[in-house]
Order: sequence, then structure tokens, then C-alpha cells
Amino acid sequence: MIKPEFNPSQPVGNIIGKLHYYTLMLYPNGDLRADITNSADSRVYVIVSNVISFSQWNHIAMTYDGSVIRLYVNGVKVGEKVQTGIIKQTAHYVYFGSANGSVNYFKGLIDEAKIYKRVLTDSEIQDSFASMNLAPNITQHGNIEMELGSSAEALIGTSTQPTDYYGKFGEFTLKSMSENSILSRLDFTNGNQTVYEITLVKFTNNSSTVYSYDNTFAQPGTSNFVGLNVPLNSAETKVEVYGKLYGVTTSTTQVTSVENVVATGADSMNVLPVSGLPLQLPGLAVIVQGGGNIVTQTGSIEAYINDVGSLDIHNGGDYFATGIFGSFKLLSYGETAKLQKLEFSYETNAVLDSVIIKYLNADRTIEYGSNSITVTDPESHYLAVNTNNIPVTPDGTIVEIEGFLNGCDIGSSPHVFHMRLTNVEAVGDISNEPLGISVFLPLDLQSIQITA
Repeated sequence: MIKPEFNPSQPVGNIIGKLHYYTLMLYPNGDLRADITNSADSRVYVIVSNVISFSQWNHIAMTYDGSVIRLYVNGVKVGEKVQTGIIKQTAHYVYFGSANGSVNYFKGLIDEAKIYKRVLTDSEIQDSFASMNLAPNITQHGNIEMELGSSAEALIGTSTQPTDYYGKFGEFTLKSMSENSILSRLDFTNGNQTVYEITLVKFTNNSSTVYSYDNTFAQPGTSNFVGLNVPLNSAETKVEVYGKLYGVTTSTTQVTSVENVVATGADSMNVLPVSGLPLQLPGLAVIVQGGGNIVTQTGSIEAYINDVGSLDIHNGGDYFATGIFGSFKLLSYGETAKLQKLEFSYETNAVLDSVIIKYLNADRTIEYGSNSITVTDPESHYLAVNTNNIPVTPDGTIVEIEGFLNGCDIGSSPHVFHMRLTNVEAVGDISNEPLGISVFLPLDLQSIQITA
């Protein structure tokens, strides 16, 4: 058995053999080669392409019966070639993992190596493979599959001046075919010349658990999400991709692709192969109509930042902070709306323990209601709030977010807490129909710096 590591700097890695007489070797592209030199110094070799999986155990075998070289991978014959005569006799040593102890080193693990003085049959090789209990590694063990989701979102612009737009680039699904997996990295590439940034990636699994990763401090053009810790299994996980276009002056569609996905087996910790890359998302379309106001539908919701937040610092062994994270205002055009749901993502190296969300009218004199929320899964960096039909009026409803941060690191540098409004759901007060959202979500709230 071999468990090779990818080694592009080595042209070939010898697995086992006697130099120039019989050899089993592996190339960096996954090609497997077997060769035999007979007593007449005639060398014949078999090469089979892309049959070896890196970072996984592979059962391999080579036989020669005096007339045919045969090569097997995971119990299956993958190649053969005619050769005649006996193997040339030599006093050379048998080497494992190199050609002669000094060149063509094999990078990886070799286990259960055996040399027989007779030719094994096909069934004996299959039995040997089965005894190694490697069958789950075959046929997409732990492979990650991707599938494209919804179409592009279209935003309406009203100015020919350079304008930044937030929106949804698209969505796709991920699933792990056999083995539970952990997603650790996503990389995106820009399909055109628009300056853009992927700002938020949200994962929702089949049990409606949400993991939200906020690329808060990215610079324009950055598109890598590292340090993810999202569990994947055979059920689909929906991945929604949000971003920002910078300095748009004319109608355009931003196309982006998922270029790289890194996931490891939850049990084996092997890096798992991914099918379907690169995957092009539908993109974000911006339609610029020129200057002036546009007519918005009755009951549509607009949101904007209202004011900055403030936090009080306390020291009870570990630092913790309580106070207002920030607030924003919601407006409803034409009729009072009923707010159904708010969703937030946040970034912090502290623990968000609890949140109180208050709803006030435009002059802060009437409190419509509040939600007291216990954060049950702080690792997900996602917060969903069912708002129980809080009224949103044409004059505006202020949403104020208070919270408690535990374990703030405020030693050599300030701790930063950043929250972002990612989704607003509302229905008309009279029609009870879902209302469109004219704000370009996600909406950044004021970053809070905590200092001693």
C-alpha cells in the first residue's frame, strides 16, 4: 500500500525495485509505472494515467508471468503489456522508496510491502485489497460535489456618478459524498474587470444551522476565505455569496467563480478532491438608469446606519464589555410594514453571550418592543432574530442592538467588534405580502473598538 504526498519537485518517485531490472514508480501527476528488464537486456514498461489518489491509501500490485506485465490499483487491473523472458538477474539490493538509496525518492508512506516468488492471480490480488479494508477510499470516498444554485441578483442604480453596490453574486451547494468532512477554505476569482470584493459567505445545512463568515477587513479585489470550519455531509449545504462592486458608473454584471475548495475528511483528515471546479456563479447585475429618483414599490424597505455604538469595559478576571453595538433605521415606503426577521453576521475574537434588540420610533420616544436573545452557537458568527411583526413606518423605525462580549483581548491592541446586517424580511401591514428591500445588503454597522 502507498499513501503518496504530492511532490511536484520530484520527477518520479520509486516505490520498490531493483535498479534497471524491475521497478514500480509514481509520477507527480498520479501516473503509475511498472517495468521489467529481461535477460536479453530488453526493458518494457507499462504506464497508467491518473490512477493514484494523493493523501489517501492506495493498494497497488505488479505481476509478471514471463509473458505479460500486469498492473493493479485497488484490486482492479488497470494496465498490461507484453514482455518475454525471465527477469535479468543482478546482485543489486531491493530498494523501497528510492531508486538506489540516493535518487528518485518517494514522498509519502509505504506499508504492507510484499514480494512473492510466484505470480498472484486476479482473485488473490482482489482478496489482498479487500483485506486492507480500503474499499471506502474508492469511488468518491469523501469527494466534495458542487452544484450551481440561484440566478443573479439585479440591483437598480440611479446615479451616473461612481457608486458602490452590495449584492448577492449567487449561491451553490456543497456535499460530501461518503465521509463527513470539514470545509476549511474557499477561493474566488474575478471574471471581468469590475473592482469587487466578496464580503460575506453564508452556509446553511439541512438542519437549518447557519455558519456566517464575514470578510470585514478585506481590501477591494480580495476573494479568499480561509480558516473556515464548516461541517459537510452527504446532505446539501447551501452556500450564499455576497459582495460589493466599487465605483460602478454604467450597467454591468459582475461574474465570479469558485476557483478552489479545500476540505478534509472529518475522521481521516485527508484532503478530499473536489469535482466541478471552477464553478461560475450567475453574478451580480447592476442596472444604472441615470440621475434622479426612481419609483419604488409601495411598502419596500430601506435601511441605513443611524449612529455609532458605545461599549463599557469591565474587568472581572477576563475582560468583558456591555453596551450598544450600533443601530440603524428602517423605512417603509407608502404603508406601515410588519418586520418579520433580521439576520446579522459578526466578527470578534471574544464570545457574544447575549443580545437585546430594541425597536424605537424615529425620535426614540416610543419603544415598539424588544428581543432578548441567548446566543447558543457563537462559533457560527451568525444571528437570526424573529421580530414578531414590529411595525416599520414611513417615518422610520430605529433598531438598536445591545450586547455582552466576554473574553475581550485588549492587551497590546484594541479589540474590534464588527456587525453587519445581512437580511431583512418584512410584509405589508395590509396586504401581508412580502416586501422588496431597496437597501443593498449586507449593511455594515459601525465597528466598535474596545480599549483598556
